[in-house]
Amino acid sequence: MTLRIDRSRLRSIAVLDEDDELLVVAKPAGMAVHGGAGETGRTVLELLEEAYVPRMALHLVHRLDKATSGVMVVAKTRETAKKLGQIWDTAEKTYVAVVKGAYRGPMRIDRPLPDDDGISRPAATRIEVLAVMEAIQPATTLIRASIETGRTHQIRRHLADVSSPVMLDDKHGDFAANKAWVRAIKEAGVRAPHKADLMLHAWRLALGDRKWTSAMPAIWGPVLKLAGASDEALAT
Repeated sequence: MTLRIDRSRLRSIAVLDEDDELLVVAKPAGMAVHGGAGETGRTVLELLEEAYVPRMALHLVHRLDKATSGVMVVAKTRETAKKLGQIWDTAEKTYVAVVKGAYRGPMRIDRPLPDDDGISRPAATRIEVLAVMEAIQPATTLIRASIETGRTHQIRRHLADVSSPVMLDDKHGDFAANKAWVRAIKEAGVRAPHKADLMLHAWRLALGDRKWTSAMPAIWGPVLKLAGASDEALAT
């Protein structure tokens, strides 16, 4: 039988599921999935591999941005990673996000996006509104976003294209709105998300007959309640 992970060795990474072929975790915001240029902190992959005794080589099936939290799948063998990669386009990937403004949905954003090679390819994102929050300014909206394609920064870029960027997005977002929002939260006496914590969370992943869900980061609840979200919306 394949080794099981020693959960006591993990930091803020939560294990959602594990079997002989794969490991499913909830990645925290602010932690890189793997090493790269300029990355000096411990990565998700390093921490997971070191939590096995003896250490196990793991294989990425997909990636989340450093600032994004949520469900992430890792394979225990190259064969499993290859098998999952072949069916990855069939996976149902659903996120929750806080975006700028009073977003009126639902909407399907169908706009091609340049891929990593610079070539524009079809991209589609479906948006469902969970709560419009106007109790603090700037107004924001809690949404659910399902991606039909998997382009780089797809949700972030699509929402920026319709003038509703993800809050605290330092690349595609509204810097002035982000700063004003964090200031309003702090002035209300509520702990604000860190400026490096993107308000985008990989909430649910379904692959074949298997489904995994990761609750919103704990820090989101008080912030969204302050902003005006209902208990029902926060139960997502």
